[in-house]
Amino acid sequence: MLLSKNRVIRRRAVVGLLVAASLTLLTMSYREGSTGVVGSIQRGAVSVTAPFASAAHRVTRPFVDGWNWTTGLVHARNQTAQLHIDETKIGQLVSQVNELKSKLATAQAQANWRQANPQFHSVSGSVIFQAQGPSSSPSVMIGIGSDQGVARNDAVVAPTSAGGGLIGRVAEVTGSTALVQLLLDPSTGVTAEVQGEQGATGTIIAATATPGELDMLEVPNQVRVRKGDTVITTGNTGRLNSLYPDGLLIGRVSQATPVEGSPDMQIQVTPFVDFSNLDAVIVVENTH
Repeated sequence: MLLSKNRVIRRRAVVGLLVAASLTLLTMSYREGSTGVVGSIQRGAVSVTAPFASAAHRVTRPFVDGWNWTTGLVHARNQTAQLHIDETKIGQLVSQVNELKSKLATAQAQANWRQANPQFHSVSGSVIFQAQGPSSSPSVMIGIGSDQGVARNDAVVAPTSAGGGLIGRVAEVTGSTALVQLLLDPSTGVTAEVQGEQGATGTIIAATATPGELDMLEVPNQVRVRKGDTVITTGNTGRLNSLYPDGLLIGRVSQATPVEGSPDMQIQVTPFVDFSNLDAVIVVENTH
């Protein structure tokens, strides 16, 4: 017990001496400034240790620089990885936004067509399959059928921002789907007329020389038809019968040439609809 007390006393004495020495050195340094004894000792200590400090700095500097470079590289890689993740997320969001915009534009086009054509009883749908290849009959499958009121021989329109146009008729129908025979099918014919031109009535068929275009036959040479005229369905006439209601847009005259030695003109029509990119459709009830 006595030994323990002596140790405590010695420790306190040492601490006290150190504190007293520190205060003495601080007081002397303050009074004498840099020219005093303490300042001389400090300068001497600095001059002695300076070479060692410089050498230590030169030795450790590459390691410090290497450490800083490594940590910076790791940080840069982490930032790059995060940027890639952010870019992927942004790309997905942009795709979703574009898809929503496309769906909205499609729904708006369908609504605009039905609003502009209230005289027709119609139902909206979309293409779920389109036949491809030269050996396939030009047709599309749509995702609505008899359950929605679709019937065989109903006219089918593809709405667009500019109004849309006729694409064909329903050839086959089930409860939930329907097969649409397109105007590009050589076996399809549509009774049509050039809008605003008296007597300019004929039959629209697929053009044989120009894929994607339509020919208008049986229009008399004496009728005045000009490039840019609008062609529409005409329904039943005195000399031609039709499966289609009258007044549906088909396309615009791109060429109208009288044929020498023939009673009929040669008329080519560019459809209002791009048949290679069909999506939204409207089925128009056949009232005949």
